[in-house]
Amino acid sequence: MALRSALFFVLLLIGSNAGAAIVSGKVVSGVTPLPGMTVSAYTAAGTLAGSGVTSATGTYSLVLTNGDYRLLAWDPAGLYATSFHSGADSFSTSKLVTVDRNLTIDFALVRGSYLAGRVATVNGTPLAGMVVAVYNTSGTERGWTSSDGAGNYRLVVPPGSYRMAAWDDTLIYLPRFNGDARTFEAAPLLSTSAATTETVNFTLPLAARLGGRVTDALTGAPLAAVTATAWDATGAPHTVTSDSGGDYVLALEPGSYRLVFHDAGGIYAPSFHDASSFNGAEWLMLAAGTTRIIPASLSLAARLEGAVTNSSGSPVAGVTAVAYNLDGSVRGSTETGTDGLFSLVVPGSGSFRIGVHDDLYRFATRFYPATARFLDGSAIQTSGGVTHSGLNLSLLPAGLLSVVVSSSTGVPLRGLAVEVQESGSRTALFTLHTNADGEARFPLAAGSYDVEISHTERYYDTVRIEGIAVMEGQTAVVEAEMNPATTRRRAGPRR
Repeated sequence: MALRSALFFVLLLIGSNAGAAIVSGKVVSGVTPLPGMTVSAYTAAGTLAGSGVTSATGTYSLVLTNGDYRLLAWDPAGLYATSFHSGADSFSTSKLVTVDRNLTIDFALVRGSYLAGRVATVNGTPLAGMVVAVYNTSGTERGWTSSDGAGNYRLVVPPGSYRMAAWDDTLIYLPRFNGDARTFEAAPLLSTSAATTETVNFTLPLAARLGGRVTDALTGAPLAAVTATAWDATGAPHTVTSDSGGDYVLALEPGSYRLVFHDAGGIYAPSFHDASSFNGAEWLMLAAGTTRIIPASLSLAARLEGAVTNSSGSPVAGVTAVAYNLDGSVRGSTETGTDGLFSLVVPGSGSFRIGVHDDLYRFATRFYPATARFLDGSAIQTSGGVTHSGLNLSLLPAGLLSVVVSSSTGVPLRGLAVEVQESGSRTALFTLHTNADGEARFPLAAGSYDVEISHTERYYDTVRIEGIAVMEGQTAVVEAEMNPATTRRRAGPRR
């Protein structure tokens, strides 16, 4: 009679939930049933849809509305490690189950191992409410918790190898991985065994904060989903997206950064802090425990579009199309596709020149519409929301001119301006700056060229080298030795 009553109750429950089904099964350790375990079902969006507790025989039953779910079994007492459906090592990689009929899903739990410790400031003050997460070696998140009022935490995981991280959702403190590492890859692996505890403490330093509001330059309306990227001195990006109110906040290591704003939707043009190019953007000096407010106003974008072909009219893929400000600084760049087409996003109120260069040095650098000289290129006036199309360029085969610059003691000199000219013209085609190896590379049409090498602060005498022959498909190497200003200089070509 009791069995019939229970069955009637289940049927009545299903009847009152149109489009529902039962997910049931057993939770065991080895072959031993586990009572008191919780089985939970979450929607694809991560919302808890239902939970049940296993009986004395380790069985459970959930009534769920038809849909897709992720399921897991966990031990409220913390003796056994959480098990994700389909044997997955994380919630995010567990199989999404379609519930449109009754299903049987069993779980096997293993005796847990423990990761425990304390989160504190560099002065030893405990930090409450910090998130502590444990990751599989693949980088997927195994589980997480928050530090308590004394800064303590405890996580239960299956025996295995892991990395961990602790961070502050309020962004007052910087995140750290185990071993005081700053990145996941640098953190040492932690090995755990069943029923043992591995102690892992975290020390979180104060962050340098950078934040502000992103708005429409015309209307002042806040802009959501704009990416703010702080580039550090090593060239590493640190990104965040503006919220629904247009606000962004970055927690950064103390140091110097350049700030760029980018709209992935392409409605607004990229914006550089207080500059028209990335290299011209101000370096922001940030100190620990301070907050610097940098607002951004983004203008409607325009697009510059065209096709790049070779001398026979075939499309050229994988070359770089560049939008230059009229002063020669780079506003933005992109690569041509397999069809040779490019599309550049620039501010909708400005003047720009377009150039194309080939990082593989197969083709000579060219400026729209058909010139090797930057200043002879057409200045294109843009309008917000307008696509300026038909900006096509035809490329010529190239030879390579490599200019290598060093000091009188043989040290490579970085950042010197190398201007290339057609022989006898004294008029620059275009200018590049030497890299960390002291080199500047120019893909040029076959011909005779002069170069002039100078230092912005005039620490070195200007060096001029004339009559350098560049031949198609070959490399001409020029070595230049720079002497301190007012002293004798030496330079000469080498083939």
